[in-house]
Amino acid sequence: MLEKAFKKDEFLFKVGDTNFGLYKIVKGKVLSFLVQGSKITPVGETHAGSFAGSNSFFLKKPTGTYTVALEDTSVIIFTQEDLDAAFPNWLKTISKSISQKTEENTLQIVEHGIKKTSGTSLKPLSIDEQRHYLQLLNLV
Repeated sequence: MLEKAFKKDEFLFKVGDTNFGLYKIVKGKVLSFLVQGSKITPVGETHAGSFAGSNSFFLKKPTGTYTVALEDTSVIIFTQEDLDAAFPNWLKTISKSISQKTEENTLQIVEHGIKKTSGTSLKPLSIDEQRHYLQLLNLV
């Protein structure tokens, strides 16, 4: 386990990263999003007490999203060794299965958009917000 602090607009991880860490948000919040050309699709906000990076962590695949601190954020990063020490095999299998389904749903969101009839949904980013994150990624 490693404790780490991120400043607002600092990336926890980017698409393709292979550190395979599981990030528990201790304080603050982060936004996960995908980039297609000049369009940013938000796929989730993670707040204190929740985890980011679970798909990459449990599937042992490069990260599929960009995740940026929306405010100053503190995290605890769990490693594969931490997982092996704490999780029995059956729980690892369940976690991997849930992560696979989450990854499939994320791809559906990107391809077809978010259509919720009830509950809360993640609003699209404004043009200015998209431009801001594209600039952080040096894509504009």
